[in-house]
Amino acid sequence: MSNSTRLALPYIDAAQLQKHVTHNEALVALDALVQLSVKARNQIAPPAAPAEGDRYLVGANATGAFVGHDGAIAAFDDGGWAFLAPRAGWRVYVETEKILLLHDGAAWSDFGLTVKELQNLSLLGVGATADTANPISARVNAALFAAKSPADGGSGDLRFTLNKSASANTVSQLYQSNWSGRAETGLTGDDHFHIKVSADGASWKEAINIDPATGWLGLGVAAPQALLHAYTSTPGQVGLKFTGAGYVGGADEANGPVFMSVYNAPGNKQIFLGESESGAGLRVIGSYIDTFNYMTSAIGDLTVGGASSTTGFLGAVAVAKTMTTGAYTVATLPSGATGMRAFVSDALNPVFGAAVTGGGSVGAPVYYANGSWKVG
Repeated sequence: MSNSTRLALPYIDAAQLQKHVTHNEALVALDALVQLSVKARNQIAPPAAPAEGDRYLVGANATGAFVGHDGAIAAFDDGGWAFLAPRAGWRVYVETEKILLLHDGAAWSDFGLTVKELQNLSLLGVGATADTANPISARVNAALFAAKSPADGGSGDLRFTLNKSASANTVSQLYQSNWSGRAETGLTGDDHFHIKVSADGASWKEAINIDPATGWLGLGVAAPQALLHAYTSTPGQVGLKFTGAGYVGGADEANGPVFMSVYNAPGNKQIFLGESESGAGLRVIGSYIDTFNYMTSAIGDLTVGGASSTTGFLGAVAVAKTMTTGAYTVATLPSGATGMRAFVSDALNPVFGAAVTGGGSVGAPVYYANGSWKVG
């Protein structure tokens, strides 16, 4: 008796007795193979109480009635096991895992891993269920995108393209915490590059705005008007602040001049350079200018000064609207007022910050402070 080529079904021979036996055997094999589905795969030993019609994929190193049938399909029919040897291209559904397997002529493999192209999909979910609002949805702990190297036929580059329909639309990346927005980057409503942040997912603040035409950077500014343009709408709030290694929120002068702040308060436009916000100052030419402090918007005066016990420290100096700028000898210097400046031609051994004395031949700038003219 011969068998069919593909499924190895038994043929009925001419003049064969009990032809129904052979016929039924072929029907049982067809019943086992058509719309092939198994209870489980990698089944090493026969189950203790199989039901009529149960099928399994036999695993490696099988035991009991499955010995010698590794990789075969075991079908329980008429109270016994029949084994069907798979061929290349056979597909089987594994009920316990809800996956589809494909036989390549040597072994079974996940059918999904053999797919080379997926085109025009409506939905794609990875560890999640995609829907019309999110046609691509993934629930994973990590994702990796690597450039295709020249050795693999690629360029070695990797670029993600995010495109929007028009300038007024938005293309962005939204970062959330427990499904509430905290940061957003991208082209949101125009062609500027924006970085926005939120503390509650409802109220948003624009932290950075970059103009595509100029490349100018705005901090809190919707339309930057300079290479770096910072703005704060809160009176008295620091607009710019730079700190360094020595700054600890109240550092002393020994830590070095590491602090700078710029802010805007009503009637008080302030620029501060120093070692702390409380007043330790800026080192200049071996001396200190303690609390390079403020410029009042009303008259445009500049006040430089502050108290300090440091030897050689430049004391309080007020630079007012009117200044003495003429050239004098020490003897002919006028009666001074704090903030006045002049130039003498006959200083004797001038020392920066010290009271000026005449009788010499050195020209030196001088200023009036604490009741006397000083070199500086």
